[in-house]
Amino acid sequence: SYAFSATGITNSSSNGTYYARINTYTNSDCTTGATDSRVVAFVIADSRVSVTATVDPTLTFALSTTTCALGTLSASATSSCQYTITSGTNAMYGANITIQGLTSLANSASSTVTIADVAESPGTITAGTEGYGVYLTAGSGWTEAGDFNDDATPVPTSAASILTSSGSVASAASTIRHEAAISATTEAGDYSQTVEYIITATF
Repeated sequence: SYAFSATGITNSSSNGTYYARINTYTNSDCTTGATDSRVVAFVIADSRVSVTATVDPTLTFALSTTTCALGTLSASATSSCQYTITSGTNAMYGANITIQGLTSLANSASSTVTIADVAESPGTITAGTEGYGVYLTAGSGWTEAGDFNDDATPVPTSAASILTSSGSVASAASTIRHEAAISATTEAGDYSQTVEYIITATF
């Protein structure tokens, strides 16, 4: 058997079946001394497969409870309560969770009577000294944001980032602990606060 190649042939740009005739000769002028003739067929067709898929966006957020009872406060000890935020997303650019106190920890008899926010520095709630704030422990894949990455932090009155992720993150539980202390002169009464969380993902 023999193999040969040919150049200078331009294939059609359209799909279809095409034919070529091959003649052989005993003379190099290819005009005399014909010995054989054959026709070959070849097909031009799409040779590439486009594979596509879609991944639906996901975003999960769940509070372990919607109540957090600090109980009866005493000047001789601090009081705390806690809950978890379980959240995750497959957003390529991650997600952000904000916290906002829609109210202060205020006395039911007067909204102007509140338990004072803990001082940013040293950020410690101490028995006998009036102060209120939150501690945060971020779940796997989440990062504590801003002032929430170390000690007790006041609950902000405008939305502020508390947890962030830089990319997709599996659902994980982050712990929020509210803690309060009062002094001997903290006004008696029932106190309450509404805290709101909002999660936003960037796909």
